[in-house]
Amino acid sequence: MEKVNLVIIIVNYNSPADVLECVESIKQSQKMAYSYRIIVVDNCSTDNSVLLLDNKEFDFFQLSANNGYCAGNNAGIKYADSKYEYDYVWILNPDTEIENTAIENLLNFAYANPVAGLIGASLIYNFDRDTIQAIGGGNIGLSKKMNFQILKPYFHNELFSEKKNLIPEVLECKSLIGAALLIKKDIFNKIGYFDESYFLYSDETEYCIRVLKKTKYKLYAVKNVIVYHKEGSRKKERKFVTQYYLTRNWLYNVKKYYPYLLPYVYIYHCIYLFKIKRKKELSSYIKRALLDFLKGQKGKYSQ
Repeated sequence: MEKVNLVIIIVNYNSPADVLECVESIKQSQKMAYSYRIIVVDNCSTDNSVLLLDNKEFDFFQLSANNGYCAGNNAGIKYADSKYEYDYVWILNPDTEIENTAIENLLNFAYANPVAGLIGASLIYNFDRDTIQAIGGGNIGLSKKMNFQILKPYFHNELFSEKKNLIPEVLECKSLIGAALLIKKDIFNKIGYFDESYFLYSDETEYCIRVLKKTKYKLYAVKNVIVYHKEGSRKKERKFVTQYYLTRNWLYNVKKYYPYLLPYVYIYHCIYLFKIKRKKELSSYIKRALLDFLKGQKGKYSQ
């Protein structure tokens, strides 16, 4: 079994061009003492992804069904377990590109701080490489438990050039965004993998909460690990199904970890549904999320 420091997992679904750009940015990393391997998992794409991605530059395999982003990452981790001896897994969204010092800075911090179980990056919008999407996530206080949008990050939408001297080199966090998430291998041994019933969205938040509640590891975000994310340029393309997953899955998070708050959180969302009743398409997805939660419906949204 080959020994490497890091396994990088990228899950693809109909976005091979993004994946190849992400891989190319990884290949441009400056020379370092650390070794890594890239694993690309195709989530049963319906386009020409297999033709474009099945090459010798990285490990590649296709799943027989699309069971969600969580399942894709879990498959990549299990593949890594079978083929490599490694210390860390880095989950990267396919629509990311990394600074050429990112891997070295990330692993320098990880190895120097063994108590770090999960490590996040400085996420910068790719369309404007001076605007911060997120550096870490805020504390999960009462107000955030009541609202499914709990991942309010530090320094959100600030200019990196203006805030650079004000941002700590390291932030200890209660939550991290999963677009670029380093995970210590021992975490999987202690608490398992991502919850595939979430399909996508809020799964990384559930994982952060689980790590903090069930292990002694801590969560950090490291300023000098720079990752460019195409997310901001695609907000208008998001469908209302995103809100469905965010609403339903956060209710499951509350039920699992803060059950005493569940009636209040559910009522909160019902009030929100009433407020947006004139936005018929959005309200229909929120209503469906609330109903599916009551029914115990998990996994992929179905028409």
